[in-house]
This record gives sequence, structure tokens and C-alpha cells, in this order.
Amino acid sequence: MSLLLIERLEAGSTLTRPGAEALMEEVLAGRIATPEMVRLLTALNRRPVQVQELAGFARVMRRHATRVFVDGEVGPANMVDTCGTGGDASGTFNISTAAAIVAAAAGARVAKHGNRAASSQSGSADVLEALGVRIDLPFERYGRAIREIRIGFLFAQAAHTATRHATPARKQIGVRTVFNLLGPLTNPAGAQAQVLGVFSLDVMDLVAATLAELGTEHAFVVHGAGGLDEISLAGETIVAEVRDGTVRKFSVTPEEFGVKRAPIEAIRGGTAKENAAMISSILEGEAGAPRDIVVINAAAALVATGASGSFRDAAETAGFAIDSGKACETLENLKAFTSRP
Repeated sequence: MSLLLIERLEAGSTLTRPGAEALMEEVLAGRIATPEMVRLLTALNRRPVQVQELAGFARVMRRHATRVFVDGEVGPANMVDTCGTGGDASGTFNISTAAAIVAAAAGARVAKHGNRAASSQSGSADVLEALGVRIDLPFERYGRAIREIRIGFLFAQAAHTATRHATPARKQIGVRTVFNLLGPLTNPAGAQAQVLGVFSLDVMDLVAATLAELGTEHAFVVHGAGGLDEISLAGETIVAEVRDGTVRKFSVTPEEFGVKRAPIEAIRGGTAKENAAMISSILEGEAGAPRDIVVINAAAALVATGASGSFRDAAETAGFAIDSGKACETLENLKAFTSRP
């Protein structure tokens, strides 16, 4: 079955949604050998992935994930994820991770999905460890963290263990594959609100349409000036807003959030330790471009959850969460929660 589908892909055919689901079931069950996995991923890389294919793959990954329950369910209302695709090669610090902390401090419930670095020096898991947060908790405790302190980190490697069967092929290929798009589409807690940065405008419409197909309640898929998979300070950010099964595209500028423009160089990061120091300074109230970019991305998360009706109002709320000390307190609460035996 899987070999036939791979041969069809190599011949240029597309998969139906059931076909995509069946193929991903084979992948996650470990029934596709590495040479055939290389053929599969290479065939998918030769042409644009289709919505029904990506949605089918994502549905199966969600079914196989270790689920995180909050308030006794997966995907409760008003819970947001800020996980993006990564891979924008911009060298910035961990903006979406800092934004997740600020959004939680401002009142959102945040299920932050993330992983270790792949192409950068510091992934969200790496920087949180450098900040003193344990990332290896039993999964039932992640749900408690979101419920009790409004934020939990959902370590992708632990949630999606079955994807290990594709790892050797992905390493052998050495370039982005469909799995780089699947991570942000498969939050283990079922977050129904998202701010999802993409590494290229070429995949924005695909990702947004897939979120709509998967039933996401409200999401902003973003690609910012300077090539960022974040809302950018450097100029215009293109946004695909997903809401109630529809997609609307527009652009936003820093001025619409009430902040000044700044070049990419002003938000460069480094190692996990260096990025952790930057985030600590931001949460402690240090002014400047790093704070501003965290504020505007946290603002988008607040709007996605319905906690605020406009980007400017949400940015004020996010800024107050920092200035009042709540953002620092949220990080300290997360560190304390994860250090409990």
C-alpha cells in the first residue's frame, strides 16, 4: 500500500486526504524503511504540498500524539500556541517563546509547543532550559501548569515520539521537509488559537488553508519583513487570518501596534544562554527593540484568543504585563512549577 502511494507521488500524483492519512499511519507505525522514506519525502519536496495532503498528515500526527488535557479536555476555549515553523535563518532570539510568557502574564492560557534547535543556535526548549525551566515533565503536569499558572511547555520530541521513524531519512535528505510544517499544526493540547510564523510566503496560503480545514478557531499565520517567521519591526508583516473556516489576508506595520520600526540587527540573538539573558532583561522591563517585538507578537496571541479586540489595545496590555512585573512573575511561577518533585 505505502509503496504504491510513494510510486504515485514520484510520478507526480497528489494524495487524497484518506490517502495522506493512510500513508502517515504507515510512517508513524515504522512500517516504511528509511530508503523508501527518503523517496517519499523527496517526492513531496518536488512540488507544492496540497492542503488535503498536509491536513491528512496532521490529523494522523494529532491522533498519535501524547495528548495534554486542560480542564478535562483537549482544546479548551481561549488557549493559544505561538509555535512557528522556524527555519527563517534570521538569527533572532527566541521571540515566540518570550511572547508566550508575556501573553500568559497578560491573561491568555498558553500551550507553547516547541522543540530543540534544528538550524539555529537555540530552540524554544533550549532557551527555556537556560532560563531554568524543566522541559521533561510528565505530560499530565503540562495540563496542570496551563490550568494553574496559565502556561505550559509542550516538548515536541516527547509528544510526537512516533515521528522518530522519519528522523534518519530527514537527516539524510538534509533540507526542509513536510515535517517542518507539521509541527505547528499538531499542538498536543489542541490549542484552538495560534500565532504561527512561517519561514516563507510560499507556504503561507497552504498553512492557513490547512488550519481552516483542521477547524482551528482563530489563527494568525505571519511572515514579517526581513524574512522573519514572526511579526516584524523591520516593516510590513503579511498576515493570513484564519477564522471560522475562512482565510483573510492583510498586512500590518509596527505603527499599528504603537511601536517604532527597528532593523533586524536590533533583535539578533545567539546561544541559548545569550537569548535567555535577553529574555530576562525584557521581562524585567528593559526598553528597546527586543521588548517591542515581544510585545507585538504577544499582542497577536491576545487577539487570537479574543482577550483583546485590536492589536494596539493588546500591545498596551502586553506592555503592562511586563511593566507591572507580571511577566517576570509568570516565568518564576513556571520555573517553580517545573522544579516540583
